Amino acid sequence: YGRGNNDFGLRAGIADPEGGGDTSILVGGDFRTRILSYSESFPLDGALTVGAGVNIGDGDDLIYLPLGISLGRRFELEGSNTTFTPYAHPVIVPVLGASDEAGGDDVGFALGLGVDMRFSRDWSLRVSGGLGDLEGVGIAATYVR
Repeated sequence: YGRGNNDFGLRAGIADPEGGGDTSILVGGDFRTRILSYSESFPLDGALTVGAGVNIGDGDDLIYLPLGISLGRRFELEGSNTTFTPYAHPVIVPVLGASDEAGGDDVGFALGLGVDMRFSRDWSLRVSGGLGDLEGVGIAATYVR
């Protein structure tokens, strides 16, 4: 949901990181506020992002508190409602809840790379990946209200 320079989202999913039945439920929320707008002197838009998420399932239940900056730029296809927004999103991620045997609480660093493809005012597709301490690939269909 967005209003002005701010928006927030809720997410849920399922993770199977080992491929062998170690399934986890993922739930989280995020808030984003625009802090940079592209201009002749700086070619990208930028947003401060904060979030909170939980990973519940086999093993330790974990709480993630990511903080980052998202940098990207929207490109419009001429004569169409379709837009493409490639972005990079470096984040620092405090992780709470790991057992002492696993090293206890931790701080992770990651770089998200992706592209949002909006096909109409309401519908978009997001393809993204993460590098660093939190790696993975995500594909999401999004309804924007």
